[in-house]
Amino acid sequence: MEQVILQHYQGFTEVSMDSWQLQKRNVFLRGEINQQAANELISQLIYLKEEDNDRDINLFIDSQGGGVKEGLSVIDAIKMSHLPVNIIVIGEAASMAAVILACGEEGRRYIFPHSRVMIHEPLISGNMYKSASSLQDISKSLLKIKTMINELLASSTGKSLDEINEMVTEHDYWMDAQEAIEFGICDSIYQGFASGSTEMR
Repeated sequence: MEQVILQHYQGFTEVSMDSWQLQKRNVFLRGEINQQAANELISQLIYLKEEDNDRDINLFIDSQGGGVKEGLSVIDAIKMSHLPVNIIVIGEAASMAAVILACGEEGRRYIFPHSRVMIHEPLISGNMYKSASSLQDISKSLLKIKTMINELLASSTGKSLDEINEMVTEHDYWMDAQEAIEFGICDSIYQGFASGSTEMR
């Protein structure tokens, strides 16, 4: 694991890069959004809230998406913490990661200039060797999840539910940074790593 050497009045201390980032109130959601990733992020938010309830947190996202349940737990944790969380896309925010981005606080949703965002319908995971009744139940559950996700996207982007329903289909709907801003899924292009602040354009 990459290490960082910190200088203080007693000399030098070596800490992991992850520990240093957490001290700087930078947290990350990388790769698949699964139970481990969600639990780790939520634990970090709890720790940072206990440490300081007012200072900004920067959540950097580079994720292809993942579980709906896990993604919703992240959204709930951010909202219920009442912490000032800046969400910044540094590669891509696809599928459930895009929903997390959209549900961030308006004015705090950023994207790197060459990053991209993708939304689509919830997908079925695993094999499909199911009974007809089971498939019917799965179909009902998926439609319920789709409605919930689309309602979240509508309320977060300022678009109507009908507009979201037309765009969120089984086909992947990709947006570059500027298109994502125009869509309303994020607010601004991220401008840099100014110490102690998040700059935007």
